Amino acid sequence: MSFQESDWPHVCYTSHDWMEVADWCMINIGEFDRDWYKLGEDSLAQYLNKDYKSTYYFRRSEDATMFLLRWA
Repeated sequence: MSFQESDWPHVCYTSHDWMEVADWCMINIGEFDRDWYKLGEDSLAQYLNKDYKSTYYFRRSEDATMFLLRWA
């Protein structure tokens, strides 16, 4: 399945550790690539920008809200 941004209308950002966030998403949101999605990291951007934030996509608004309450 290829990523189509239109399939993931709710977008959130966080600078927290991606493995910790991914584990939380799998437990609280559901399956990766079905209920939530995250594009690969841009290592150079992370290195150059100390305020870099990862982008997470959600199909449902309530999942995005839960994410924001936990990781914002």
